[in-house]
Amino acid sequence: MLTRRVRAATSAVTAIASLVSAAAHGGLLVQYKFDGDTLDSSGNGHHATFHGGSYVAGETDGAIHFNNPSGAAVATQYVTIPNAAEILDLGDASFSFAIKYRSTDTALQNGRLFGVNSGSTYLVYNYNAGGTAQSHGSFGGTEGTFNYGNRDTPNPLAITTDGDWHWAVVVLNRDTSTVSYYVDANVISSASYAALGEVPFANLTIGRFNGDGTDSSTSYGARLTSVDEFRLYDHALSAAEVSAIPEPSALVGALLMGTAGLLAVRRHGRSAGSTR
Repeated sequence: MLTRRVRAATSAVTAIASLVSAAAHGGLLVQYKFDGDTLDSSGNGHHATFHGGSYVAGETDGAIHFNNPSGAAVATQYVTIPNAAEILDLGDASFSFAIKYRSTDTALQNGRLFGVNSGSTYLVYNYNAGGTAQSHGSFGGTEGTFNYGNRDTPNPLAITTDGDWHWAVVVLNRDTSTVSYYVDANVISSASYAALGEVPFANLTIGRFNGDGTDSSTSYGARLTSVDEFRLYDHALSAAEVSAIPEPSALVGALLMGTAGLLAVRRHGRSAGSTR
């Protein structure tokens, strides 16, 4: 009887895995796993273009490593995201992006890991930059600007250059006029903006700030940093969806181990009973 229950529990955990995976991948426009290539795993065909870097081991599979020159030198290692219509349409819509990376670049000079600067508008994510050790970023829209991450308020949870793998998630919700920033599902900041307008999505890059070469910030590429995965969503992720992003398989694996443990206990009980 217990064995049947354990099998039923295992089936239930597998079903939960499917639900969790769906929650983590719903509305996914782009997914780069960097397992030796820059192919889009979302099924939408938005394959990126490799411009330099090296493929290395990730946390569980592959990753891409960027080691651009320190300071104001031209970044030569980066990846560009295609200017597909459904990506460009995010400029005045709600969206979210998630990036899993590991960095040991503590020099506080480079730090720009993702974004674009169109000259008058910009979108940027930094693992550190401008003398600030903690991760942060900003949006420059056609009607205003907004900074997220509370870079002037020390928060150890926002420091991601410790050599460990981290998931950073940024959520822009147009319905509530808010921007929320998470590191490993911990809320680092969540605040409202007064006005923002359209933000740029053309020529997005991973590994440096800019894709169109119109601003000197192009020079500051990522250093000593590996990216395991990048995702772009066409909506504002909920807190539950953000929590589901950090490899739901890890949670499922733990639950399956628990059911396996119950089965082992059952088998041990039978073995012990046969010797009496």
